[in-house]
Amino acid sequence: MRISSGLTPGYPHHHSELGTKAQHSTCIDNIDNEGAMTHRGSKQKNSRGIVNATIEAAVPLEATKQVSSAMVAYLRHHPPTIGVIGASGTGKSSTINAMFKTNLPISHAVACTKEFLNVDLNVTATSASIAGDSLKLCVVDAPGLGEDLARDPDYLDMYQTHLSRCDIVLWVMAARQRAIALDQGYLQLLADHHEKIVFGLNQIDLIDPMNWNCRLNLPSDDQEKIITEIAQDRSAKISATLGRPVEMHPYSAGNLYGLQELFSGMIASCPDGKRAWIFDPIKSFGPFDFIPEGVRGQVLEQIDARTDD
Repeated sequence: MRISSGLTPGYPHHHSELGTKAQHSTCIDNIDNEGAMTHRGSKQKNSRGIVNATIEAAVPLEATKQVSSAMVAYLRHHPPTIGVIGASGTGKSSTINAMFKTNLPISHAVACTKEFLNVDLNVTATSASIAGDSLKLCVVDAPGLGEDLARDPDYLDMYQTHLSRCDIVLWVMAARQRAIALDQGYLQLLADHHEKIVFGLNQIDLIDPMNWNCRLNLPSDDQEKIITEIAQDRSAKISATLGRPVEMHPYSAGNLYGLQELFSGMIASCPDGKRAWIFDPIKSFGPFDFIPEGVRGQVLEQIDARTDD
């Protein structure tokens, strides 16, 4: 099934999504093309501009336009594709709704997704050569595994078929679920797709002692310590299953928290040498995109205080 949406991914305008300390620290420093870290506001060497100017001088304008047109045509017909999978009840559809502003059906009682849903999103290219062009991003919402023993064989067959066309696969886990043997077992059956799987740890706002700071949309100090412990535990167990280091990306789809770091981690994990380049035109998340102006100063002060500690 295919669903279309004209909404740009990652830009909820009526809720706050505040990044972690690591997210906000990347706002302070920028990395130029030579890899040098420079503080915002200081004089930066515009190496990107120099490179672009050199290319423009060396390559005829008509040839540049032809290459850009060919790139846009390829991306429209072979869009970057992200699969969202995992066990039933972990918030896969909620994650897609939160990150890409879609309206997939969700339920807290029974599984809603019974088939693979293709969600087509219209996005605007941000890379220099094709900036402003309208492109497509395809997000695939998968049925949850483990819902019913009778359904699992069919679901796993569908997983094998559909994951082959995905450039990146987000495996969603629930932060409060300590028993992950099901995840490990399913991952062993999906070994052909391990290299493109990224792991998200959802529902961190529900971690005990459940004293999330709702005003600033940040975990409490107690929650943050426990979230770190959970992420390290799940990372170690999944790393042992996959035979490679695995990073967990904690977030809350319900609170729109941690989405930028999750999205950035997904894009960065697209396997090199394949179609990683196709995500370059749509890297449009910014660390301050979701911070309301009214509380921005307080949030940054709290982040600085935690960093100093």
